[in-house]
Amino acid sequence: MKKNLKWIAIGSLVVLIGGSFCFQPVRDFFHRHAYTEALTAPTCTEGGYTTFTCQCGDSYTGNYVPMAKHDFQDTVTAATYITQGYTHHICRVCGHEQTDSYTQPPKDVVSSLASKDYLEPFSEFSRARKANPEFVMIHFSSAVVLKPTDPYNMKRNRKIFESYGVSTHYIMDREGVVRCYVPEDLVAYHAGYGTWNNDPKYTNHLNEYAIGIEVLAIGSQKDMKQYLTPTQYRNLDKSFIGYTDAQYEALKLLVKDICERNNIPMDREHIIGHQEYSPNKADPGELFDWDRLLSPTA
Repeated sequence: MKKNLKWIAIGSLVVLIGGSFCFQPVRDFFHRHAYTEALTAPTCTEGGYTTFTCQCGDSYTGNYVPMAKHDFQDTVTAATYITQGYTHHICRVCGHEQTDSYTQPPKDVVSSLASKDYLEPFSEFSRARKANPEFVMIHFSSAVVLKPTDPYNMKRNRKIFESYGVSTHYIMDREGVVRCYVPEDLVAYHAGYGTWNNDPKYTNHLNEYAIGIEVLAIGSQKDMKQYLTPTQYRNLDKSFIGYTDAQYEALKLLVKDICERNNIPMDREHIIGHQEYSPNKADPGELFDWDRLLSPTA
């Protein structure tokens, strides 16, 4: 758009009235602004704009653009028994990071496969975890020394645990019914003294890292020699010896459930017997069929 311009004389000074002009102390005493434009793109946290600059130094900003929003990629870290869970956000555009949505460590964690009708938990024989479980340890137990003709009475077996000040997370009867004595988020006193792969981390400390399962069973005569004389063993009802089909089926499901929820590999490096940790122990014994527990097709 053209503007009406006119020159006026003020003494010996000639001045241009109207239009846009500036002082340029080079050749031209006055000139019209000639702006160059520099674009500042919007970011996730600041708006964009254009900076207009004249060679004379005059400048201004305009053409404002609203700021963009963060385009977050989310990573969810689940809570463990000893750490909070949270969601970590990283913006794909600017790299900004933030963390929120904290969740507390789970409490009273019990497998859904456990019977709801169980005896009172061993609260006096457990404590808070300092580490997440890395193993499942299999045991056998019975009251055969106290009552050879009725070795699998649940209340009698519980009294044995109480008298020795020990506990377990799960106990399984001869029909494969699973009961919980200590929730998985607590340490149960079942492993005792021993070592695993000569690792100082686990030596005498496997309670901290293992979920214990007691299976009501009686081992071979060799397994039971520290508890029964050969004559006492021979006099046992033969149906009391070894493990039942119902126990293998229930144990396989229980171990699988524990491993999946606790990110424990279901293999012989992580599913272990008490005797492998404590050589003075004999459970689950030579009658226990590990293939039936761990084989995908068994």
